[in-house]
Parts: sequence; C-alpha cells; structure tokens
Amino acid sequence: MSRKSNKKLGITFTEIMLAALIMAIVTLPSFAFLSSSVKDTERIYVETIAMNHARQIMDVMLNNIPWENMIYKPGKPYCVFDKFRKDKLEDKYTYKEYIEKIFPKIFGKPETTVFEASGIDTTDKGFVIRSRAMVYNYGENNPPTGNQLSIRVDETSNPRLIKARDVMEPDQEGNYNYVKKIVVEVKYTLKKGVDPIDLKAPSGKSIILVAYKSRLDDSLYGK
Repeated sequence: MSRKSNKKLGITFTEIMLAALIMAIVTLPSFAFLSSSVKDTERIYVETIAMNHARQIMDVMLNNIPWENMIYKPGKPYCVFDKFRKDKLEDKYTYKEYIEKIFPKIFGKPETTVFEASGIDTTDKGFVIRSRAMVYNYGENNPPTGNQLSIRVDETSNPRLIKARDVMEPDQEGNYNYVKKIVVEVKYTLKKGVDPIDLKAPSGKSIILVAYKSRLDDSLYGK
C-alpha cells in the first residue's frame, strides 16, 4: 500500500534569481540593439532635416532673390536682404512681400526691419538647428583669382583687360561686382534641446553648401 507525500512542490529563491539572470543575459543584446536603432533613427532624422533646410535656403537665394538684394555686411557673420526693387516676382508678389513670406520659413521671425540671414529653429522632435547665409562679392575691386576680367580680341594680340564697369551697371552701392559667392551653413546637434552654437567640435555638427551666382547670368538682373 503506497503513501501519498505531504511535501508541496515549488521553486526556491535561488532558482528565481538564476532564471532572472538568464533572462537578462538573453534580452540585454536586444535592448542594446533597440537603443542603437533609436539613436540611428534620430541621427538620420536630424541630418535629413538639416540638409533639406540648407538646400531650401540655397535654392531661394539662387533662384528667387535678386542679385542686388543680397548684401554683404563687413564684420557680420551673415548677409542681409534689403533695398528691394519695385517689380514683382512672377507677377504675384513684390520682392519685399516674397521675402516677408519666405523668411520665417528659412530663418525664423526677423528681429529688425532689415532681414538678417541668420536664425534658429526647433524641429518637431526637439532638435535645435541654427542656420545662416553669407555672400562675398567678386568684381572690379576684389576679383576671385587676383586678376580682372580679360578677353583676347584675336589670336595674335595680348589679352585686353576688360573691367566690370565695361559690361554692367553699378549695383545699388555703386560697386561693379559680377559674381557672388553664397555660403550657407546649418548647425545642429544630436542632443535634443541643446543649442549647437554652445557645443565644440565634434559634438556640434554642421552642413555647408557653397554656390556662385553670376550677375551677368542672373535672369532677375535688368528687369
């Protein structure tokens, strides 16, 4: 005749801790992978936003802002948009009206009546982006290569010096410039809520785009 045992089956505290340790060892790489994936996603997000922002600023300056309205200011780390013409862009807006509409989208709300090409913005996910644009004038008094414009009249003659004033009218400041070098810089950081201007490299990151706008080829010039 058999007897039933009165002992209750169960697990000890040591077994529980051992199971928890095994679970942690198994799942830890998964959590590390998820954390890395989130960081990569945020990095791609802010880099894409910064690049698109820089391209938007450059496209606007190359295609929609007249030559004479992009003004270099000595000692300033950015240019200004000023001295607008009276004619209209695509028969819809005056150039000042266009700048008033597009400026907050690329640089933020202007702090003065002069539109300074520098601003700060925060993305929907909390990343802070700073942007600015600078122009450098190349012309009669400051040629980019150290030489003036020249043209060879025929194969036997020496190149004849042609000054910028021989082929164009002076700009609104009385200068004979024929090329503007446009530099757009967008700064950002991978840390949310942190102003990239406060960070030192390599913590702060930046995107720089450079383009040249010729006054002779500017379709907006001469209207």
